[in-house]
Amino acid sequence: MSFRSILIALLLAITGAAATFGVAQLAGTIGALTGVAGILVGGMTLAALRQSGQIRDVKLLREHLDVTRQHAALLARHTRELRDTYTQTYQAFAEARNGEAQSGDHAMKTGELAVLSGLVRDIADSVAALERRNTAFDAQMAELRRAQSAQNGGGQAGTGWIAPAKAAVPDMARPQAAAPQIRDIPAPPTMTELREPPRIVRQHVAAAIAADRFDLYLQRIVRLPQRRIRAYDITLRPDGGDSSLSNTDIRNAVEAVGHQLAFDRKLMIQAIRLARAFETRDRDALLFVDISQRYLMSEAAFDELSALLADAPSVSQRLVLALPQRFFRKAVAFEHEALRNLHELGFRFAMREMEDFNLDAPRLAKMGVRWLRMDGQTFLTLVQNTETVMEVAVADVMALLNRQRLSFIADEISAEASIAELIDLNVEFAQGIAFAPPQAVRSEALDLHASAKADMLAEPRSATSAVSERRGLRDLARRA
Repeated sequence: MSFRSILIALLLAITGAAATFGVAQLAGTIGALTGVAGILVGGMTLAALRQSGQIRDVKLLREHLDVTRQHAALLARHTRELRDTYTQTYQAFAEARNGEAQSGDHAMKTGELAVLSGLVRDIADSVAALERRNTAFDAQMAELRRAQSAQNGGGQAGTGWIAPAKAAVPDMARPQAAAPQIRDIPAPPTMTELREPPRIVRQHVAAAIAADRFDLYLQRIVRLPQRRIRAYDITLRPDGGDSSLSNTDIRNAVEAVGHQLAFDRKLMIQAIRLARAFETRDRDALLFVDISQRYLMSEAAFDELSALLADAPSVSQRLVLALPQRFFRKAVAFEHEALRNLHELGFRFAMREMEDFNLDAPRLAKMGVRWLRMDGQTFLTLVQNTETVMEVAVADVMALLNRQRLSFIADEISAEASIAELIDLNVEFAQGIAFAPPQAVRSEALDLHASAKADMLAEPRSATSAVSERRGLRDLARRA
C-alpha cells in the first residue's frame, strides 16, 4: 500500500471520528434544550393557572363587596327610618304628657296608651333586627378585609380565608405553608340569624324598661344530691312577669332593646348591696351575677365598682361575675387586663353559656375562672352522644374538672328525671325551677340595719305593686 493511500485512510478515520463526536455533542445539546423548554412550559402553565385562580378570587371578592354595599345602604335606610320613628314616638308621648298635665289628668287615655305600646313593641323588634344586622356585617366585613389583604399581599405563604370554625381566635404561632394555596371563597354575605329571645320576652322587657319596673330576684344554686343551697343567681326581672322566663332570654332581650349597659350597672349596684346584707347576716352563700362584655370593658366599670366596694372590700369575695364562653375564647390582652383588675378587687369569674368542653384549664385559671355553667339539657345530650369528654370517660369528667380547680353547674333544670341523670354523672351543682323558681328580694332585706332574722325572700309581686327605692334604667343611662 502506498503512502498516499495510507494518508487518505487516516484522514477518513479522523473525519469519521470528528463527525461521530460532533453528532454526540449535538444530541446532548438538543436534550438539554428540550429539558429547559419543558421547565419553561411547565412554569408558564403553573403561572397561568395561578393567575386564573387569583382573577377568579378577585372577581368573587368584588361580588362580596357589591352585596355588602347594598346591605350597608339598606342598613342606613333602616337607621333613618328608626330615627324618624323614635322622634315621632317621643313627640307624640311628650304632647300627650303635656296635654294631661294641663288638664290635671295624669292617666293616659286607653287608645293613646295602646298606640304607644304598639309603637314601643315595633321599635324594640326593629332595634333587635338592626343589632343582628350590625353583628352580621361586622363579621362579614372582617372576613372581606382579611381576604383583600391576602390578595394584595401577592399570594404570600399562610394567607387566605380563615376557616369559619377557627376564625374566632387566630393562631399566630401556627407554622405557615411552604407555598401559597387558593382556598375556597365563601358564598356572598347573607343575613345571619343570631340566637334571639322570643317576641313575648322582648315585649315584657321593653314594657318593663319603659315603665321602670325591674325588681331584684334570687334563684337557688344547690349542691347535689342533698339539694343544699350553695349559692344564688342574682337577676333583674320584669316586675310581675312570668317566673318561668329564663335569665338568658331576659338578658338577650335587654341587649336587643338596647339598654344593656344601664341594666348591668343597676344589677351590679343591687348585687353589691345584697352581698353586704349577706355579710351582715353571716350568710356564706355565693352570689352569681351575669354581666356583659360591654359593661366589663366600659371605662367607668372599674371605677364604679371600686367606689361601691370602698367601705366594704371583702364583699367582692361573695360575688362571682359570669361571662359567656365566647368572651373567654376571644379574650386578648385588653380583656385579660380588665379581668386582672377585677380579680385584684376580689371578684371571681364563671364561664356561662357553655357550648362544649373545649377548654384550656391553665388559661382559665390564670383569668380567675372557677366555675363552669352549661344548660343541663345541652350537657346531658352531649354526654349521651359521646363516650369521652376532654379525652376521658364521661363518668370521669367531673373528677377531672375538680382536679383542675373548676366546678361545674348544670343550669335550667326543670325535670326530676334530669336531676337523677346528673347525680349519676357526679354533677355536684345545679340550678333551675326543679329546685326553686326565682323569688323577689324584699326591699327591707337590702337595709343593713334590718333584723338579721328577717326573711330576705318574698313571693313575686304583682305588676301593680309599688317599690319604694327604684333607680331607673333611664336615669342610669343619663348618668353614664
